[in-house]
Amino acid sequence: MKKERSKGFAAALATILFAASAAVIAVTFVPDVWAQNFGPWSAPSNIGVPVNSNPEDWQPFITKDGLSLYFVRGVQPNSRMWVSKRASTEDPWGSPEFLPDTINSAGLGYPYVTPDGHWLYFNQGGGIVRSWRQNKKVESGPAGWQTPVSVGDGVNLGGARSPWLFEDEETGEVILYFASQRFGGLDLFQSTMQPD
Repeated sequence: MKKERSKGFAAALATILFAASAAVIAVTFVPDVWAQNFGPWSAPSNIGVPVNSNPEDWQPFITKDGLSLYFVRGVQPNSRMWVSKRASTEDPWGSPEFLPDTINSAGLGYPYVTPDGHWLYFNQGGGIVRSWRQNKKVESGPAGWQTPVSVGDGVNLGGARSPWLFEDEETGEVILYFASQRFGGLDLFQSTMQPD
């Protein structure tokens, strides 16, 4: 059983990022299925420059290929979204690039890029929006991130925020997980993408 549970996993550690003390921090961890074979989380280490800066850097998201780090810099309502890139997962992060004006406006946050690299979901103006790009390696211009559109009133009722998508490879079902205050306090919700 132990062998089956770990099937398909590479013998490498994963890395998660979080914001702490106004800086992006990297922590290495192992999933529960490895818990009997590997130790606990490592000590946090500051990513440092050029990613971290004097303004606050927070809400990090790494794309599936591990080559782009999206994050929010600054304090609301003046925070803006940036991206840092690297050539390989062994290379250090490069100088952050300010995302285009089509994306950046007051009150944005919580970036999430779909595994295919073509959709960016994030908070903007009290709800969740998404932007599409033709070229998954380009941030701006005609092939880069386009003007975002709302995911719809059904999701955005009650100030939806913190979007995260789960794509089931077996069924093809896509579920949007998010937080909302539609019933008063902040709760977690899910919404399944429809065929259309």
